[in-house]
Amino acid sequence: MARDIIANVGAPPAPNIPNDIALLQDLLNKASILDPYFYLEKPLPTDGTVDARFVEALKSFQSNYPNLRDEVGRIVPGGRTMAQLNAYDGTRLLTRTSQMKCSHGGSVTIASTGRTDPMNPALTLAAVCVVSGCPMPQAPCMRVSWISSATPNFLDMGSVGLCQTAAGVPTGPVIVVSP
Repeated sequence: MARDIIANVGAPPAPNIPNDIALLQDLLNKASILDPYFYLEKPLPTDGTVDARFVEALKSFQSNYPNLRDEVGRIVPGGRTMAQLNAYDGTRLLTRTSQMKCSHGGSVTIASTGRTDPMNPALTLAAVCVVSGCPMPQAPCMRVSWISSATPNFLDMGSVGLCQTAAGVPTGPVIVVSP
């Protein structure tokens, strides 16, 4: 399940909610182990406090990714930094490169991630997914309607999507082949 913060984190006037900070400290510690371009000498404490070491770790992590450089020093709920950090949390986010099929074998193409930020690859409940090649002769699957997600900002392997006909009639669940 993708994890997310409740409010902005970073320089004032960001609320910097302690639970959000503790989540980010945990995710940065995991990224330090798994990301070959990011390393912490010692793990950050997961105490929910913003200090110079936390801010420096966040900036260092973000500076390694060109698509995060305009977010350096701040994080927003559902933003690109959260999507990147969730990759180190065992979470399997659905992105614009995810491969899916309708329950009859038709291919699902992601027309839009559902985001206004084209640099963020993570899908949302508003993602537009189109089905092609469904073999059902009378009423083939034409689109996917996402009906549930673990968080309001990300779709992951636990999210539920229903394939639908052109008339909006559900035909079965979408099948995620690879996140």
